[in-house]
Amino acid sequence: MRRIAASHVTINGHDYRNHVVELDEQGLIIRHYQLTEELPHTEWHQHLCFDER
Repeated sequence: MRRIAASHVTINGHDYRNHVVELDEQGLIIRHYQLTEELPHTEWHQHLCFDER
């Protein structure tokens, strides 16, 4: 699993602020949620965009 956090995340056209995205080995989203605290083993980015339609 890969965990990425960003101040601005777009998933399938929906925008989120301060959000975490967890990806499986193929790079598909397992889940995403609001960032509420610092998490270990997290990559940090300014902006992320996913389109899984």
